Amino acid sequence: ELISERLQKEGFQTASFVANGYVSEKFGFKQGWNKHVNYIREGKVSAARNVYKDAITWMEQQKEAPFFLYIHTIDPHVPYSVGEEFSSLYYSKKYKGPVGKSVGGGHLAKISGDHKKYDKNDYEWIKALYHGEVTYHDKHMGSLIKKMEELDLMDDTLLIITHDHGEELDDHGKLGHGHSLYEELNHAPLLVRYPAQLPQGIVIDELVELVDLAPTILDIFELKPSTDHEGVSLL
Repeated sequence: ELISERLQKEGFQTASFVANGYVSEKFGFKQGWNKHVNYIREGKVSAARNVYKDAITWMEQQKEAPFFLYIHTIDPHVPYSVGEEFSSLYYSKKYKGPVGKSVGGGHLAKISGDHKKYDKNDYEWIKALYHGEVTYHDKHMGSLIKKMEELDLMDDTLLIITHDHGEELDDHGKLGHGHSLYEELNHAPLLVRYPAQLPQGIVIDELVELVDLAPTILDIFELKPSTDHEGVSLL
C-alpha cells in the first residue's frame, strides 16, 4: 500500500507529476493516483517549468476534497543545461573552454576526475551550470508556493520539500553521483511546514530517513498507521 493509495482511500484526490523515469508504472508507482504523469516515460519535456505548470493547473481544480500532490522534478540533473540568465549568477565571465555550453551524462563522466585536461576554470563553469539548474528549479517551485498563497492554502496544507540525492562537484575529486557515499551525495534537506501543528523555526539535527515520511504524513493527519510502511513517524 503506497501512501497515495492510503490517502485515496481516506477521500483525498491524488496526483503525481514525475520527471524521473524510475518513479513510474514500470516499477509499480502508478498505484493510488487519480492522475499520474511521468514525463520521461510519456516522452514529454521534463523541465521544471512544465512539471510545475501542470501541477498548478491540477491543484487549482481541487475545490471540494482534500488533495495529495506529489511533484518529483529532475532539475538539476544531467544534462546541466541552463540559460545565461541562471548560469551568469555563478559565473561572471564568458566561458570558452572545452566543456561547452552544457554537460550531458556521458561527457560529465569523462570530465570527472580529469584534472589535467580540465582546469579550475572548467570546473568552476560546471559548478555554475549546476547551481544555475538549482536556481532555475527554485524559481518554478516558487511559482507553486505563490499559487498556494493565492488560493489561501498555505495555513492548512502540509508542505514537504526534500530530495533523493545530491551531486559531487569535485568535493572529493569527482563529479556527479552514484560512485561514492560521501555526505554531499547522501545528505538531503527535509523541510516540513504545517502551521496547524508544527511551530515555525525548529531545526532538528537528528538523522532521519525518507522511509519515515509516509508514516509521518499519516500521523500528522491522525490516520491509523499502515502495516505496509516501514519507518516511523517523525512526530
